[in-house]
Amino acid sequence: QRSMRSTVFAMLALLPSAAANAQVTVMASDSFAYPVPGLLNNSNGGLGWDGSWSVLFGGNEVVMFGPGTGPPFPGADSIGGYMGQANGFGRAIRVLDTGPHGDVTDVNGIGRDGATIWISFRSVAYQVFGAHIGGVTLRDISEREGLIIGSPFGTYEWGVDDLSAGGTGVTTTPSDTQNGAFLVARIDFMPGAERVRLYVDPTSEFPIGAAQVDVM
Repeated sequence: QRSMRSTVFAMLALLPSAAANAQVTVMASDSFAYPVPGLLNNSNGGLGWDGSWSVLFGGNEVVMFGPGTGPPFPGADSIGGYMGQANGFGRAIRVLDTGPHGDVTDVNGIGRDGATIWISFRSVAYQVFGAHIGGVTLRDISEREGLIIGSPFGTYEWGVDDLSAGGTGVTTTPSDTQNGAFLVARIDFMPGAERVRLYVDPTSEFPIGAAQVDVM
């Protein structure tokens, strides 16, 4: 696994519309503006969540960092702080409040056909713990791991992987997770397979044009 920090995590729903940009709704975000030094476990800031952050294996594997922590975080901004993995196998989980968002959910959770979800965050691998995996992982209502956005297992590159399918992941080459990046993922939910696009360091939170990774 790896040590990583994120600044702003934002998930947005883009409703089907001829004027799509006018339909963007923020579902959840967190700037990680928590005490430094400190632990992420039980932190409850941000908006759009159903409960606080829960860190597995005791809670001390994921910690908070501030702007003054070295080495400097690439692409740092003045908003909030950074959460990072302090040792191998750190994992933080938080549940979205999907109640207000029936337009993008169905009986299986988020994923109504015709909806589009955007997920964006900043990330970097400060310390590599062997063949690592890291990023934002989406889980279904049965808590099964699904899509990971970030660094698929053993790749050391930015990409995506469907963990539930047992694949090897798709990455953008060349890329290096030890060089910090702003990652934006777009997921289009459709009948059958979904379409996932990953943009690395785009100039917009809602990029258009070709993505570095584009998979079904």
